Amino acid sequence: MQTIEKSTYEYDAEGREVACVFGQDPKNPRSWRREYDAEGREVSCVCGQDPKNPRSWRSERDAEGRLVACVYGDDSKNPDSWRSERDAEGRLVACVYGDDSKNPLSWRREYDAEGREVSFVCGQDPKNPRSWRSERDAEGR
Repeated sequence: MQTIEKSTYEYDAEGREVACVFGQDPKNPRSWRREYDAEGREVSCVCGQDPKNPRSWRSERDAEGRLVACVYGDDSKNPDSWRSERDAEGRLVACVYGDDSKNPLSWRREYDAEGREVSFVCGQDPKNPRSWRSERDAEGR
């Protein structure tokens, strides 16, 4: 015999999911609650009413509103947590997972003088199958 748990969802005035309760218990680790900022962007999700739950997360944005980090389990070193970096022109140049630039999911981009992306390196390993580098001919193609 299989037992099926009932899930109850809650929505805000804009119709967005704000909570899900599994098995009638908001402390159940599978239950969650989401929060949104004034612009309607999802900023956190707390699982089982515990921000330290490894499935809980919160996002961070820069002054321009761009997503710059997502921290899981209230721990920036969690391998699922990540932070992005931008250059002076605002281009996305890196994403580091778990505070470890050698993590195979971490990556770095490079651009040429014209602002074209010329390389993408994963985990600081140019031989990573997801890494690449481009070259242009004398005419810039």
